Amino acid sequence: MPPKPPLKRVPPPLTKRPLLSETIADAPTQRLYIVAAFVLQQSFKLSDVVFPPASSPLAPDLNWRLVKWIALDLLAVVLVAALRVPRLDFAWRGKLVLSVLLIALDWALFGNWKYTVHILAGATAHLNPSATCYCIPSNSNSPILLPLLLNNSLPSSLTYEFTPLHPASTAEPKLITVPFSTLLLPSSAAIPERDELDEWLLGPSPSSAKGREAASPRHKLPSSSAQLAIEDGTVDETSHLAPTQKLYYLPITTPGTISLKSLTDASGHPIKIRHSREQATAHIDARITPCARGGFEVVKSDVVHTCLASPAESRSLGLKVSGWQPLDVKWHVKVGAKDDLKGITSGSEGGVDVIAVPLNVTLGKVGRVEYVLDHVQDGCGNGVTYGGENKELLLPGTKEKTAFVVHQPPEIAFTGACGKGEDVRLLKGGRAVLEMKLSAVKVSEGESWWVKLRYTAENGGKPREEKIEARRAQVQWEAKMPGVYEIVEIGNEWCSGSVLVPSTCHVVLQPEPTLSVNYSPLLDVCNAEIGSTATLHLTGAPPFAVTYTLTSLDTKRVTTKTVQTSSRHELVLDPGPGEWEYKFVRVKDKYYEKGVALGGGKEFTRRQKVQLVGGAEWKGTNAGKTVQSCEGEFVMVDLALKGSPPWDVEYSVVGQPTQILKGITDPNHSFNVAIPPPWSERGGQFSLSLESVTDGNKCRRPLAAQDLLVDVRKTKPTARFHGAGGSRSAVIRATENARIPLRLTGEKPWTIKYSSPPPLSNPNARPSIHEFQANQQNVDLVVSNPMPGVYHLISVEDKYCAGIVSETDWTVSTFPRPTLKLAAGAGTVAKNGSVIRPPVCENTVDSVSMLFEGKPPFRAAYTLAKGSHQAERHARTLQAIHSRADLTLFTAEAGHQTYHFTGVGDSIYTEPAKLGLIPPAGGKDGLVRVEQDVFPLPTATWKSTSSKLGFCVNDRLASRNADDLVLKLEGRPPFAVELEVREEGVSHTEKFTIDGITKHEWPVVVPFELARPAPYAVHIRHVTDANGCDRIVDVASPVSTQLIQVSEIATITPVLPQHTHCVGDFLDFAIQGAPPFTVAYEFNGKPHVVQESSATFSRVAASAGEFKILSVGHGSNECRSNEVNLVKQIFPIPSAQVSHGEEIIVDLHEGDQTEIVFNFSGTPPFSFTYSRRHPQDRTKDRTVLETHSVTGIMDYSYSIFTSQEGTWSVSHISDAHCAYPPPTPRAALEK
Repeated sequence: MPPKPPLKRVPPPLTKRPLLSETIADAPTQRLYIVAAFVLQQSFKLSDVVFPPASSPLAPDLNWRLVKWIALDLLAVVLVAALRVPRLDFAWRGKLVLSVLLIALDWALFGNWKYTVHILAGATAHLNPSATCYCIPSNSNSPILLPLLLNNSLPSSLTYEFTPLHPASTAEPKLITVPFSTLLLPSSAAIPERDELDEWLLGPSPSSAKGREAASPRHKLPSSSAQLAIEDGTVDETSHLAPTQKLYYLPITTPGTISLKSLTDASGHPIKIRHSREQATAHIDARITPCARGGFEVVKSDVVHTCLASPAESRSLGLKVSGWQPLDVKWHVKVGAKDDLKGITSGSEGGVDVIAVPLNVTLGKVGRVEYVLDHVQDGCGNGVTYGGENKELLLPGTKEKTAFVVHQPPEIAFTGACGKGEDVRLLKGGRAVLEMKLSAVKVSEGESWWVKLRYTAENGGKPREEKIEARRAQVQWEAKMPGVYEIVEIGNEWCSGSVLVPSTCHVVLQPEPTLSVNYSPLLDVCNAEIGSTATLHLTGAPPFAVTYTLTSLDTKRVTTKTVQTSSRHELVLDPGPGEWEYKFVRVKDKYYEKGVALGGGKEFTRRQKVQLVGGAEWKGTNAGKTVQSCEGEFVMVDLALKGSPPWDVEYSVVGQPTQILKGITDPNHSFNVAIPPPWSERGGQFSLSLESVTDGNKCRRPLAAQDLLVDVRKTKPTARFHGAGGSRSAVIRATENARIPLRLTGEKPWTIKYSSPPPLSNPNARPSIHEFQANQQNVDLVVSNPMPGVYHLISVEDKYCAGIVSETDWTVSTFPRPTLKLAAGAGTVAKNGSVIRPPVCENTVDSVSMLFEGKPPFRAAYTLAKGSHQAERHARTLQAIHSRADLTLFTAEAGHQTYHFTGVGDSIYTEPAKLGLIPPAGGKDGLVRVEQDVFPLPTATWKSTSSKLGFCVNDRLASRNADDLVLKLEGRPPFAVELEVREEGVSHTEKFTIDGITKHEWPVVVPFELARPAPYAVHIRHVTDANGCDRIVDVASPVSTQLIQVSEIATITPVLPQHTHCVGDFLDFAIQGAPPFTVAYEFNGKPHVVQESSATFSRVAASAGEFKILSVGHGSNECRSNEVNLVKQIFPIPSAQVSHGEEIIVDLHEGDQTEIVFNFSGTPPFSFTYSRRHPQDRTKDRTVLETHSVTGIMDYSYSIFTSQEGTWSVSHISDAHCAYPPPTPRAALEK
């Protein structure tokens, strides 16, 4: 039968497409992945042979490795067939042959079954091997599981003695026999397997109390009946079970002591019972007690409020515990302090009564105190830890924690006026506020206190008490009666407090203020009543406030006024002419702040008719009178008069005699007053005074009116242009406003007139006159769009007078604008005004010189247009620090480029402007534009570089068809091309230049002979067109290189020199030449032809026979090598089995022997190696205990005798030609 190649095979014509599209992975890649997966699967199979696992726990009598690998191999064949990969899509006969070969290989590898020998040991049983004391919750109906460790035995029944704990004095032990089915396995009891036994098997517990504290492992309260957890301690060797040991559990539901008495196996033979030293001393195997419990007695509320206690007082916490005694109790105060109390017993060890813990505490600190039960542990070491939500761990009628709130006794005393020792004033019809303050406590929200006050009236009488409730530290209480008030007691629902001094307060009745009024008329010099004088007398507590009204009986208008006074006051009432009523309505003092109404008594009211009397006063005395020198030598003044006309008025000018105005009939009179000579000449201030007025009743009254102040000013306003350092000029940009500083004196506002220079276009024109308004003395004259030249100040006027101008001229000039023009020789001027530069090739460096004038640095703005007038435009800037700069032209792209300058600027005119652009000679005004043509570079590429071209030795380098070695040229013909021919691995190259190529496609003809079989590369190095543009071609570009493979006659040689092989070996051959190849071979006389894309040809020896290579050549049968005649002989692989391939397990008693028979297949002589391990059906330990090798066996069987325990298997077999496992590659080479 021919070998079946894993990867390369000539497939028949496909009728179906591959399952996986070749756009995802081509056929060779899919074949590579499938062969790699197949090799990986067979590698795992060999590792399974070299390192066999233990027997399957699910089917110990089944050769599960043989079944597994047969299933995997068949699955692999089905998957390969489903993928329909080319060259691996075998016909049904091929799939059948491949499946039979793989099954035969699996049988050869895994058909030799093991032989296992067990040595039986003595049977023992140990109940509770760790001697642990267990506890069972009082409210639990689930059992406690006692571990029973069995060694090499399975009992049919067991008997144990059970003694109940209650009552201890009358308890009688009883024997209980249970069948083996009562015991529970770890899996059925929901207990972990052997890997987790460290959490279930406990080490021995010393019997002494000191040992119990130091090293004994203890249980917490179980979270369920089938789970136990270890609180601390170590684990002994029983946690690691031997292969002959098994762990079971005995369920117990009642507290008591248990002693294991007897066990029998299925044959009725007794099983030896083991005891630890502690169990033997106590004559019991296990003790089960009620779990410890505890708690604080439940009171009515969760928090107990109490008053601060003295150090001698104590309080019981009501703590109770129960469990196997002695008991240890731990608790803590919530503030963090820890307290321990141990050894609480009922008098003798072993009791389980409820014990009241004599725990008393002194509540000597204010605040919340909480006592929390942490842990209760019984005499066995089993403990209960509190802190969760499980209320079943508490004793009935108890709770986990108890809390106290300790309150500070309050203190109280009077504050405010009473606290200062002053009497509290009680107003008539009102209430007096008594202020008290709690101290030594912080009143919380919701808390209330009560205060008891005792009242004693002023006239004596029987005292009475009143209780006040307070919810704040500041307490206020209103007293309605005068007398003595005393704080008697203070307290709340928890504490009684202390009364501090001052504890007594006197409340006195404050009398109301009173007022008496005496009126007298107010007369002038002519005995006319001009008002009244009211004399006020008051009683009460000063200061006083008296409110009165002035009522005009003519107009009915009422005016209310208030006067602040002491106990006596004279009030002048002069409301003016007319008939009036004066009335006092209310009086206030220090205590009666709201005042006391005076009523409508006649003593508080008076009516009076006030006569109209003569009077005069100047108008505008507050502002004064200001006179400018330009207004003349007189000043106009205004006089206001009252009384009966006509009037005579006497007035005087300071320093001059009195003057009289007679017969004035108008109450608003104006007249001129001559300015006295000293002030009319020098200016300054003088005053006018009114002396007296005589009215129509001939009553002359002296006047005390305010004088009128007159200010005489003699200065004129001025205006001038102000220049720093005496310079009255400014240089500005042509686009800026001119700001001329102006300085003014006088009174605002000012009116200024000035002239501006004529425009530059008409210098002989008359200057323009402008007017400017100013409101400030220091102001800038802002001229918009100023003309360069001299600005002249003409006149100034302030609010009153015309003024004087000086320093009247100011010169404005402008900075010159920058200019830009092209340097000479920049190009030829066209009709459109553009400068045409000579054309250049693409990427050629070219520039044009630009000339600037102005103040550097310069900045020119221009646009670059690529192509025609509708081409893409880019705004760009040229910057320079010198007057000459080069503009680098854009030649990176072929086409027509236009550079249009739009403006120029410098350090003064920072924004580029069109003004300043100077055209070339013969150009257009304001147009600076450069145009240039850029020629594209020629290109040369290979028309096709998709594959490597194949040539033979001594061929000429020339094109053979329309797609073979054809150059594709772009540019302006004729072209000149330089080609370089390089042999791979050789530094020397050949270069050829071909001129005069007139077509854009040129079949290459180079005078070069391919003399040696090697890869060659033909590179395009250089190309030039008729424009003179030259391109150096990048060698790294994929379109610039054409690869050529020059081959000689293909040859094939074996990789290994050996002529004999075993089934399963790879037959590897090396092919020399240019792939792809075609290989012709025959197996057992049947010919085959396959294609090979690599330089390696491989086949797998699937069966025995003769393999022969006939010939090898290239894929197109060029340079083919015939009559190769390479022959390989293939032999089958030997096999070995134990006891004809059966799985045998033998149990031997000590001293017996068993025979192990090994069977072989193959060609004698045989050599094999066998080994012994631990029994593989009981352990996963694969350690080899011993190994033996036997050689030179001419028979097909071999036997040995043994009395040792273990599993025997064959690890190596070889015959005259082959071996399994196969030797290493080096050993095969040496063979």
